[in-house]
Formats: sequence, C-alpha cells, structure tokens
Amino acid sequence: MELKNPKRLLIRLQELVGDSQEYFVSGSLSFLPRLNNYRQPHDVDVAVSRELFQTRRSVLDPSDDVRILRLSEVAIAEGFPIAKVLTPRTGFVHVFNPDGLLDISCYSRTPRGFVFSLGFALSLEVPGMIQERFRLLNWEGVSYKAGPPELAFIPKAVSCLRAGSERREQDRQDLKQLVSIVDWDFIRKLLGNGGLRWFGRRLPKPIRMALDPFASPKLTTERHFEGLQK
Repeated sequence: MELKNPKRLLIRLQELVGDSQEYFVSGSLSFLPRLNNYRQPHDVDVAVSRELFQTRRSVLDPSDDVRILRLSEVAIAEGFPIAKVLTPRTGFVHVFNPDGLLDISCYSRTPRGFVFSLGFALSLEVPGMIQERFRLLNWEGVSYKAGPPELAFIPKAVSCLRAGSERREQDRQDLKQLVSIVDWDFIRKLLGNGGLRWFGRRLPKPIRMALDPFASPKLTTERHFEGLQK
C-alpha cells in the first residue's frame, strides 16, 4: 500500500520534531530522491530521539492511532530467531493517521552512537559515524534530514538473502537501485561496529552469528548482489 499523501506526512513529521535536529529519515525516503524518485514510498520511516518523542508526543493529533510495537512486529527483527519466542515491548512506534504511516524508531545516544531498544535488555546499535553522511533531501518541496542509504540497504539485503520473505521482490527492486550508490566500505564499517547488543555489550561471536542476521558475512560481500544489476 502506498502513502495517501507523502508530502503531508512529512509535514506532520516536521510538526512532531519541531526545531530539534534529533531525528533522521530512514527507509525509502532516504534514497528515493537520490535515485530520481523511481517509485512512491509506502510509509515514512524516521528515527527520533526517545526523549524528543516523549516530549513532543502531545503534538500528535488525538485521532492518530499510536502503537508501541513488540519485537515480533518490528520489521528489522524479522530475521531474528529470538523474535519468534520473545515478544517484549520495544522502542519502535507506529503512528497511523489519514495521510499514512509514520514508522518511528526511538533511539537513545551513547558515545558510540544510536541505540534502539528491542526489549529484554536487547538493543540494536548503529555507529555514530552515520552522522557524517546525513544529508538534506527534498520530497515534493518538503526538506528533511535523511540518513545514509546504506542504512536502508542493510535490512533490505537481509530480507533478500532470506528466502520466503513476502517483501523480497520489492526489496530486490530497491536493492537493484541501491547497489549503484552504496559505499561498500561504509557498509562494512557499519556492520563491524554496530549490530545486536545485550545490556549494551556485543554478543560473543558464536552467539552473534546464530542470532544476529546483521552479522552475516554475505552482507559485506559485493558479489552476492552483483546479479541484481543485470
């Protein structure tokens, strides 16, 4: 399902974050303007400081349907085996309104970067180096701060490499576009310094390889995606 009004939803996002810079748009709107807007977005994915969201939540329309997601409902956790047995509340929020879906990932900050809570002391960490690649993008006249396209590439690559995903074909089409602009060295740095954490600590390698789909060595190997360009 495509957004009913992407432009209006971005304006609503701006109303939510106000003057704060503690946010960045991720997902499709972080790369579509860089690739000639070859399709319409399905929702607006955005990472927002947890403190900012809690402070500004009151500006949401009373008619908005706000849902705190459990681990099994979080898109990036689809490949986590633990999501099949653990269902804690997370720091991920869906805000449904007449213009579409605001898919909000609330983060906290540490000296290393951005931390997204998955519940039960589990978290997903994204290195602070992404800030160097934040860019101001524009969709239909609305400007916003966007994260690097590599952040959108990684979960789509996980989905594509995992057989049986209903989203695989759409992800495959997006990956076909994204491989032309992503920086593979940057992807390797992101995956090498980020990933699944427990109580803020990196999991031992054997456990990480078994539980963390972002630890797959295939994600850092360009040849696994060369066929998409044909």
